[in-house]
Amino acid sequence: MNNYIELHIHTTHTAGNSVLTIDKAVQRAKTYGMASLGIMDSGTMSGVDTFVAACRDEQITPIVGCGFYLTLGDHRQKADQKYHLPVIAENDTGLVNLRELDRIAQTVGNIGRPQIDLALLAQYHKGLIVFTGGRGGAVDKLMKAGHYQGAEALLLQLKSIVGAKNLFVELQDNGRVGEMDMNRLLGDLAKKCQVECVVTGGPFYLDPDDAAACNALREANGNNLLHANGFNFRSGEEQAERFGMYPEAVENSVNIAKRCSFL
Repeated sequence: MNNYIELHIHTTHTAGNSVLTIDKAVQRAKTYGMASLGIMDSGTMSGVDTFVAACRDEQITPIVGCGFYLTLGDHRQKADQKYHLPVIAENDTGLVNLRELDRIAQTVGNIGRPQIDLALLAQYHKGLIVFTGGRGGAVDKLMKAGHYQGAEALLLQLKSIVGAKNLFVELQDNGRVGEMDMNRLLGDLAKKCQVECVVTGGPFYLDPDDAAACNALREANGNNLLHANGFNFRSGEEQAERFGMYPEAVENSVNIAKRCSFL
């Protein structure tokens, strides 16, 4: 297995935000020698069946996830703030629970956008692995705002819900100002709360040259621009070099992929 597995790709099913097609993502994973690949579209599982089929065609193990929108309030009420909560299925039970969370988000929780809350996660957490969500996640956003105690409390709450072995602090570096400084803070927080870290790329496009087209799509759909050109699909070698300070977090991408190779 490759020294890094990308567990967090956004495909064109993250509508109006990504120009990364499933076929191109799977082909690039094959080129990189990745034995597995993880889909993590924001607020939807609409691309999962196509993704699984495309991976199987190329003898790549599909890792199924969803980048849920999380509210820290009630999922049945409109949220003032949206947070990303990436969740992946470790086994068949997890896949059932992942789809149930998606169903609820798309129906009862669809208040402006499909969302879940922590109570739902607690109800359907079995068989799931949760990431903190990178810069769009609640832990990162609280830390960026200087609310370190709130970030710690939330991380500990997530840990109490899913268990330490099923929670990972997500480290990303897409070229935005201050990202590695944030990663150091996140690494310290993870150590304090006794949870592990994982490196993900979170790509929205294939190559750096695709950044302008992706932002044009996002702007046309009224979505936030990506203020860096590092949201491309990087190889394991690139990620290992970029995250040389966090070799265990890079390795955890492979360890998680092994745990989730059930399809």
